[in-house]
Amino acid sequence: MSINCNNIASIVDTLAALRSQEDSAPRCRNYFCFTHSSIIDETCRVAMVDWLSIVGSTLGFSQDTVWTSTSLFDRFMASERCPEECFTSKKIYQLAAITCFYLSAKIIEPITIGVDTLCQICRGTYSEDDITSMERSILEALEWRVSCPQPIDFVRHILRMLPDSGSANILEQSVAEFMTVASKDIYFSTQKPSAVGLTCLASALAEHEALLNAAETMKLRRQLSDSVCLDMCSMEILESRRRLSSCMTPSKPSHSISTKYVQTPSSPVSATQVIARQA
Repeated sequence: MSINCNNIASIVDTLAALRSQEDSAPRCRNYFCFTHSSIIDETCRVAMVDWLSIVGSTLGFSQDTVWTSTSLFDRFMASERCPEECFTSKKIYQLAAITCFYLSAKIIEPITIGVDTLCQICRGTYSEDDITSMERSILEALEWRVSCPQPIDFVRHILRMLPDSGSANILEQSVAEFMTVASKDIYFSTQKPSAVGLTCLASALAEHEALLNAAETMKLRRQLSDSVCLDMCSMEILESRRRLSSCMTPSKPSHSISTKYVQTPSSPVSATQVIARQA
């Protein structure tokens, strides 16, 4: 697959537009640093991300839906208009996460689920009114800005610069694995999407270094740095890569351990235990 100058220019324009969008969007903060709640902590968040991932997979949804729902959830929790009860009640905290998943599915999936189905997945823990009311709260808190650039958006456009689509596909799969790990650490939600995308892409390139020779890798880095000021070798990216590497430990929860906290559509169990059993 050859990449001509017009294609490169189009990709650069798209990346520049994405950067402009992310610069205009409010930055998410680590809300655990601003709350004194003894009920909700980062282990609760990890439990919810695991649950959303498994439900999304069971429903056949794309990984984008889970990543976007996590982004929406963190932005909502970090907003000044987030209700205090989200930090004082595990049930409400979970409701916010589940509703963000529902919102994300409506944005991304060609065929999504209805509120009634979501209530069934949660086995009656929440009513349709609970979900629609929380949906309004989230949209108002985010001022209806639900379609912000995601890290994977940057990565996919960058990979279009590569001459070999086969290598691009392998790298995208690797990036997805890194991104799933990153989504469990709120630190990455506080970083710019472009920085998270570059972090995961740089990690994927290091993991599959045989896919590109040194000259091709250098060319890609130079194009990104010169055209859209995206530097994969910056201290910011290197520090993020070290943090991401530290998250990828053999001791992370296995799929079988995670499933005891979750309720998939094929085997719905009360959603109130997703976090409660962590206590």
